[in-house]
Formats: sequence, structure tokens, C-alpha cells
Amino acid sequence: MHRVVLDTNVVVSAVLSPKGIPAEILKRCFSNFLQILCSSEILDEYKRVLSYGKLNIETYTQTGIIDAVREASTLIVPTKSTIVLPHESDRIFYDTAKTGEAVLITGNIKHFPNEPFIMTPSDFMREEIESSKSIKGLELIRDMRAEAQTRGFLTDEEIEAEVQTVRVEKKR
Repeated sequence: MHRVVLDTNVVVSAVLSPKGIPAEILKRCFSNFLQILCSSEILDEYKRVLSYGKLNIETYTQTGIIDAVREASTLIVPTKSTIVLPHESDRIFYDTAKTGEAVLITGNIKHFPNEPFIMTPSDFMREEIESSKSIKGLELIRDMRAEAQTRGFLTDEEIEAEVQTVRVEKKR
């Protein structure tokens, strides 16, 4: 299971666009397909930004999201980094992801250094889908091998040995 840290803009986008990619990521966090990492400072930031009047998010929705994130999260105390960031307020997200060995998902990719653990929501979901396909493919191969063995078919090693035997015979 991937560990993720969600930048505030991802949470806000999820609330404002419930059918978008950030909402899908948040749903995966709430369904325990992803492990969301937070710090108390991140939860405070979510609460502060979700309450902006210009976002027009109902109070019960704000409270519900904060409670759901708190419930689904693993709270950590991040180690403060010394990396220079364009916006000091983004440090808590960077440090939490770095400390927790998590992927930082942000819509403001330019606010962070170019590091492989920092991704946009779209890039993260693309990787998740590819990873899921790979896992399903590996599970399918495993199941096919088990089926072949129970039916008495050749194993991969036996097939390779047969191929080697044919190659040797052809050389003669």
C-alpha cells in the first residue's frame, strides 16, 4: 500500500470536484487502498483552508472531511528539513512525506524540488493504474502456474529444460 501526503490543494479539489482525480485519491485513502500520512500542522492547514469563505464549503462538509482524514490518517511528527522551498508554508508537506517515506501529491508541483516522490494527482493515478495492472498481471501468471501444476502441465523450469534440449539436439 502506498503511503501518501496530500497537499491542501488536493483535498480542496477533491471537495469541490467530487468526480475528479483528487477525489478519487481521497476515496482510496478513505477506503484504505492508500495510507494517508498527516501531521497535526497539516490537519490544521486543511481546516484553515477549507473554512475560506470564498470556497463556499458548508461547515458540516468541512468538519466531515477533517474528521474523515483524521480517522484515515497515520499521524507522524516530521523531521524538519533544511531544503530551500519557494513557499515556507509548503515545508510541512515536504517534510512529512520525506519523513514518512511517502509520495507527496500536489497540484503545485513547481512549489517543490524535482524529486521522484513528489507527483501531481494525474501522474500519481497513472502510476497507480500501471502498478495495479502489473500486480494483476503477476497474480494472473501465478494463478496460471498453479493451475498448470495441478493439471500436470510443465513448469517454467521444465519448459526451459526442454527448450535447451532441443537447442542442443539441433546443434548436432
